[in-house]
Amino acid sequence: KLPDIVGLFGTPFHIYDEAGIRETGEHMKQAFAGVRFQEFFAAKALPNPRILKIVNDLGFGFDCSSIPEVVMAREAGASPENIMFTSNNTSKEEFEVALSAGGCRLNLDDVTLIKKVPKPFPKEIWFRYNPGSRRTGNSIIGNPVEAKYGITHEQLHEAYAAAAEH
Repeated sequence: KLPDIVGLFGTPFHIYDEAGIRETGEHMKQAFAGVRFQEFFAAKALPNPRILKIVNDLGFGFDCSSIPEVVMAREAGASPENIMFTSNNTSKEEFEVALSAGGCRLNLDDVTLIKKVPKPFPKEIWFRYNPGSRRTGNSIIGNPVEAKYGITHEQLHEAYAAAAEH
């Protein structure tokens, strides 16, 4: 079938196995069935509208790091509670767009972003946590001490206090 596909679409192209994606997603859901767990697919990993629709069909959420990713997640059918906006160097205008059209979950990775979140401030806010030297890393995720994003253990109190005040 490959020559026919090349003739129809040209090259380069990507072929995705929808049945395999769905099967893997179902296995993942079963593996975590006994605990409170919500998968958030990193939209930047594969911003393909058809794949995002499959991910939404599986009941997974989306971790979006840009406004185009938030829009794509919404277009895939994601509800506001299934969209997590984790960005950095975010402007007030980007937060306004992310919180429009029903909103999303804000996952802040820097204390200084709190003052950029428009009012009314969301009732729920998340923080990206960097455990620093409290945890060790590995060759896949790296060393938390070297991570450039996330609120440190020492900043947690300040972050929650600032969010509550805002």
